[in-house]
Amino acid sequence: MGLFCRLGRCFCFAEVSTGDPHPSDPASGRLPLPIGFLQSNQRSIPFSFPNDHESEGTPVSGSFDDSDLTFYYQNTAIRPGDDMNQVLAAIGNASGVTAAPSCIGSGEDKKYAYSGFDIESYPAPNGETVMVIYVSDAGIKTAKGVSVGMTAADLTAAYGTPSSSNEYLISYAASGNLHLDFLMENGKIFEIDYMMDVT
Repeated sequence: MGLFCRLGRCFCFAEVSTGDPHPSDPASGRLPLPIGFLQSNQRSIPFSFPNDHESEGTPVSGSFDDSDLTFYYQNTAIRPGDDMNQVLAAIGNASGVTAAPSCIGSGEDKKYAYSGFDIESYPAPNGETVMVIYVSDAGIKTAKGVSVGMTAADLTAAYGTPSSSNEYLISYAASGNLHLDFLMENGKIFEIDYMMDVT
């Protein structure tokens, strides 16, 4: 387990099983789990939505708001801070699960692998809780139609001016320590993270 700071944030990371396609280390290009502690408030998960936001099309012009922190999969809404057991009941078991001792609380941090995205959870005092949703598949779009492979211009057209940005990260902050992060490489999105900072 170690500490890694990048782009103004500090993260803890631990080696995970060799079957994990996205090890949580700095060299992998993925952000490890943020250090900290989850707020205690939880929300229920609605289970019926019009679509998964995986359809073809161009981004919808607009501005960022709190609803943009919701990820949709199989007509289920998932947000950082949700009860992981409710999420699993709604979307089914992952294709793979890895675990490591938590650097946030007592117990284990877990990563659930699905097709095109991963969900990371940690042991909050009131139960296993979603902390980050990593999207790496260009076929999975955000609520405003943004996906991996699009440009910074596409992104700002859909969400407006970001809360912070540089050549590697464009971030939109919402309430409750939530933020929507777009990891950039050569001017294009290579990963979308629905994330909650835990302090």
